[in-house]
Parts: sequence; C-alpha cells; structure tokens
Amino acid sequence: MAMGMAAQRPANTARAAKWRKLIHVAKRQLGLDEETYRTVLRTVGGAESTSHMDMAHLIKVLDHLKRAGFRVKPTGQQNGRTIYIDNEQARKVRALWLFLHTLGVVKDPSERALTVYVKRMTGRDHLRFVGDYMPLIESLKSWAMRHLPEQVDGMVNDLVDMELSPEAGEHAAAAIRRLATGHSFDAYWHAWVHCMRALGRPIPPEVAPQKRRAVQ
Repeated sequence: MAMGMAAQRPANTARAAKWRKLIHVAKRQLGLDEETYRTVLRTVGGAESTSHMDMAHLIKVLDHLKRAGFRVKPTGQQNGRTIYIDNEQARKVRALWLFLHTLGVVKDPSERALTVYVKRMTGRDHLRFVGDYMPLIESLKSWAMRHLPEQVDGMVNDLVDMELSPEAGEHAAAAIRRLATGHSFDAYWHAWVHCMRALGRPIPPEVAPQKRRAVQ
C-alpha cells in the first residue's frame, strides 16, 4: 500500500461486490486510462485497488465517478433512464463538456445537462441522434476559447515570476512553445496541460480523454 494511505478493512459483502463492478464499468464508460483510474482510487478511495477498500470508500469513488458523468445501467428513455452512447466522436463531445466544467464554465457536468445542451444546439434529443458531431464539437471548442486563453495567459504570467524546478521549467517552456504555434483551441489546450503540470496542479481525471490526446 502506498505511503500515506490508511489501512482499510476491505468490504466483502454482496453490496460491495456490486459497487466494485460499477466502478469498473464507470472506468470503461468514462474512458479512463489505467494511470488516471489508479489516481482516482488513491486520491478518492484511499487505496490502490477497489479490493482493498471498505464500503465507505467504495461509495466515495462511485459518487466521484457519477459526478464525472457516469450513469448506472443506462437502458433507454422508455424506462426514464439516461442513454449513454459511446463512440469516438461522442467521447470527444463529452470530454470537452467535462473540460468546460474543469475551467469553471459549465456548472453541471452530468450527462443529463450535456443532453440539454445537445438539444439546444442541434435540435436532437440525444447524442445518439446526432449525425454530424463536428458542429457540436466546434461549438464546445468555441465556448472554451472564450475563457481558456485568459486562464492560460494568467498561468503563464504566474510561471514567469516563479522559481521552477527543471521539470516544471520544461513544462513552462513547452507551454510557451505551444502558444507560439498559433491561437487555436489545440494550441491553448496543450499549453493549459503544460501550465497545469508546471504549477504542480493535478489534471482532473474527468478530462482524461482529452489528456491522452494532449500528451501524444
């Protein structure tokens, strides 16, 4: 067990087994890579694995993943539950939505709130009815760009006045290089990632799909 994590008495009930299964479903549904998933377990659940968690920590982890957009057993509108569609374009839309929440722009990161936005922007009742995702993706990028440059510029200014470690300095320099390539969303997104790392700020697991593209 990692240093700093208190020992727990693992829960071995049928309920705990159900929660562990749901957490693994959430990992797949949210597109979390292994590193990001383990970070969530450590920071929220206090253990490296769900098998080492008591019931209270399993509930904390699942609640955290629900706030990130996970919906339990989505089976369709006919029984009143939210439908969750999972394809590359839908994941891009969802990642941008969660990134806007990270920026403090979107207050409700839930799938239901995203569905309301999709309806307003496309006239479609759900992501699964959207034929061309690009206008929706671009609208989210445009929304982000009304806030992202100011946040990135503020972080860059903070970094200029700081004494940085060699690793942080490399990230700060990388952020500046990214901004020198232009003023597109992608340039600012990569710069944001590097600034966050230079400042030692964690990149929230909720934006992990975007994170994987950013570090390629």
